[in-house]
Amino acid sequence: MKKIIFCLGLLLLGPALSADSFAPYQRGDILLGGAVKWAFPGLGTDWGEVNVDQQTLDIAHDAKLGTMSAGAELQALYFVSAHVALGASVGTEFFSQDHASGLEKDVSTHISNYMLAGRVYLTPASPWRFYIPLALGVANTHITVDMEPNVLFKYTGFATHAGLGVEHAVSEHWLVGGEVRYNTNRFHDSRYTTRHEKVYVYPRANYISFVVRAARRF
Repeated sequence: MKKIIFCLGLLLLGPALSADSFAPYQRGDILLGGAVKWAFPGLGTDWGEVNVDQQTLDIAHDAKLGTMSAGAELQALYFVSAHVALGASVGTEFFSQDHASGLEKDVSTHISNYMLAGRVYLTPASPWRFYIPLALGVANTHITVDMEPNVLFKYTGFATHAGLGVEHAVSEHWLVGGEVRYNTNRFHDSRYTTRHEKVYVYPRANYISFVVRAARRF
């Protein structure tokens, strides 16, 4: 919470710090940034749950990915015009262990993303630059379910995200901003427990996330 308040404070102080330093993006600009991110898994496989089928016992459950996640991301973008930037990002996110109601098992999830990233700026000449973040690539997803002992389900598959972002300059070269994203991560895997029971986890690990970012313009 302290980190969130600090970053929001930077955003509010932005106009005072950068009133004379704002310059619109232009072709050839490079933006390098780092971010922290978090997500609150919700109900349903489109919002932060996975299906967990104990096929040997013919029992089906669903389970959240875990508790609120913590993560980080690095991103590099090249501006092909004032409106469009293209590049790449790598990130990781960890949903710590949570007791899944219904399934009555502890579940945690770790997701690493390797993405081609882009932004489409809606207000490129404004001090407050709103944009649409887009990305596609692959996600390496590990879901651990405590089946006494733990069973690790893992899958590397297609991943995307899209959302809405805003950024503001706090000096000639430095910017801060934030994003809200919808993340899509395909997932399916089956394993056997030590009791030789087959368990199938599927079909996706999707969720809404929040991002706070600092970046340097070159």
